[in-house]
Amino acid sequence: MNGRILVVDDEFVYELVNILTQAGFTVTGSAKDGEKAIELAYEQKPDLIVMNRELPCLNGLKASRIIYKAYRIPSVLLSSSDREEDPENEHVFGHLHKPLTEEKVILAVGKALDQVRTQRIYEKKVMVTDVSLQQRKSIEKAKGIIMRKRKVPEDKAYKLLRNLSTDKHLPIVEIAELIILKDDSAMLNK
Repeated sequence: MNGRILVVDDEFVYELVNILTQAGFTVTGSAKDGEKAIELAYEQKPDLIVMNRELPCLNGLKASRIIYKAYRIPSVLLSSSDREEDPENEHVFGHLHKPLTEEKVILAVGKALDQVRTQRIYEKKVMVTDVSLQQRKSIEKAKGIIMRKRKVPEDKAYKLLRNLSTDKHLPIVEIAELIILKDDSAMLNK
């Protein structure tokens, strides 16, 4: 198994570190309170945090929420009760109820890491789609500028963009952005 894990617990930190390292996970560090967990999450950027819900100073639920918002690092929360968990906690990828067993810990962490990997795949796809959409918008805007200034139909404006891209040995999106910049600066100078 692989995955970089930060362990945060005020009672069983050494036991958890031992279970996780023996199972093949990389434990990046450990802490005994929520404030130190935030600091270590920033420094170490683990894939996942295994954190006790009931910690001194700053409780684990609040600390895990802060960490997720700041660094997109989810948590598996440890709890001494079997109470129903709040479904609004998108940052929590699993729950472990005490008493802990090696099997429960490994299973919960493995499942959470699978969720982390899946989430990262989807986040990359969204990012690629967003970039592609922004590029498409730039090309469309540049076509509109060419159509307006040269009084040509859309297909000719696109052909002009393609030809400029070929002639200048630049991607069409870069040509489009240059046209937009030039048009924007011309508008400012009027």
